[in-house]
Amino acid sequence: MGDKNGFIKIRLSENLPDKYTLSCNCLLKKAERQLKEKPYILGISAYEKIARELPKWKKKFSEEDYRKTLISITEYMGKVPKVPNQIMGVKEADIPYCANYDILAVIIHELGLAYKQDNWIKSAELFNKCGKNIETIVTCVVQYCCNDVHRIDELPNLFL
Repeated sequence: MGDKNGFIKIRLSENLPDKYTLSCNCLLKKAERQLKEKPYILGISAYEKIARELPKWKKKFSEEDYRKTLISITEYMGKVPKVPNQIMGVKEADIPYCANYDILAVIIHELGLAYKQDNWIKSAELFNKCGKNIETIVTCVVQYCCNDVHRIDELPNLFL
C-alpha cells in the first residue's frame, strides 16, 4: 500500500521457492518478529506491559481519560483501525475485533493440513484462542463504556 499518488513495484525472482518452502520462511520470519524482536509498544511486549499497567490506570487517570485509554486499545484490535461501532453509537454490524489472528489461524491451518504439519495445526488453534481473547477484551471495554458493566479486571489475564 502506498499513498494516493504512490505505487509499489514488486519484482519476483525467476527461481521462486515452492509453496511449502515459502510458507516455512514466512512463518519463521513472522515468529521471529513476534517472539525475538521486542519493541516495547508492539507484539508480545505490549500485551505484557498492558497487563501489568492496566490495573493502575483507574487510579492514575481521570474517568474520562481512563475511558479514552480503554477505547484506544480496542481501536487497533479490529481488521482495520477503528473504534467499535457500539462505542460510537452506531447501530449496525461491526468488523471482527480479533487482531487478525483469525486470518492467520486459517492460513496456518490450511497449510498444516496441506503439508501434514501437526505443529502448524496446533499453532492455528492457539491463534484462534488469541483471537477469541482479543474479542473478549473488546467486548469488556464496550460493555464498560456503553452499559456500565465492569469486567475490566479480567483484561490483564486475557492479555497474558
